[in-house]
Amino acid sequence: MKYEIGLKSISSVIFSNRMNDALYKGVDFNKYEDNKNCEELKGVNIVYQFSCYEDRTLRTDKNFLYAESYYIAASSIKGALCLEEKYRNIKFKDIKVEKDSITLSALKKFQYLYQNEEYIAQKKEDKNAKPKAIKYTEYFPAIRVEMMKDKQCVKGEILSMGNNTIDFDSIVDKIDLKTRLKLSEYLKQIKIISNMDYFKELKKTDCENDSAISKLEEVEDKIKKLSERKDVKIAFVGGFKGIIGGLNKCDFKESKELRNGFYIDEGTMLPHGLVELNITQK
Repeated sequence: MKYEIGLKSISSVIFSNRMNDALYKGVDFNKYEDNKNCEELKGVNIVYQFSCYEDRTLRTDKNFLYAESYYIAASSIKGALCLEEKYRNIKFKDIKVEKDSITLSALKKFQYLYQNEEYIAQKKEDKNAKPKAIKYTEYFPAIRVEMMKDKQCVKGEILSMGNNTIDFDSIVDKIDLKTRLKLSEYLKQIKIISNMDYFKELKKTDCENDSAISKLEEVEDKIKKLSERKDVKIAFVGGFKGIIGGLNKCDFKESKELRNGFYIDEGTMLPHGLVELNITQK
């Protein structure tokens, strides 16, 4: 039996092997100072490339160039679907991603969100101690990452051996439920952070925190709105999703500090890797 899998990116999606497939300035590409097309690489030394079939290494005589053929690896999709052992014989194919769907962007992350213990300890020694300013900024300033932009649609193929029919509706429903649990945990974490002593202290003062705090509130609002959508099935795929987005076993029954990595797509103010998921029989 053949099935078609469709993904539509809700936020930017990252499929990169990081250091294993990193491209280095001066080794794999050279950025000429007079080339205006490379402004996006100003001050950048490393590029994490999106999965591609093309070998772009050791091209010191050329500027950085996008690949001609990108893809999402079959193994990555199979892993994202978290299939039960009984479905392990299902065959997936790589999903082609058009070149125009890929962009080169900086990773942005909220930093100093989990500092309450340190702040309380400092306050015991110095009652005038101040918490660090929350920052939403480039996490690795010298690194850029190739990402599939939001609102991009890709399609692939799934094969089941013989004439066995797979209940993909049930599988997609389970993934959707798990993803919504993860989003609810994002909201829990934001609430936990908002109730921390250091956070309340920061909100008392007019300073650089205002921007970062308002952006965190925007993330909260965007996640709430996505969680309320009942017209789509959603899933987390790819990398840089943070601990919450990457967990497979996620009951999240306890409300506790998880120290999640808040890598947030600046264009949508949502965690990376969120997609609409659809699987139909061909």
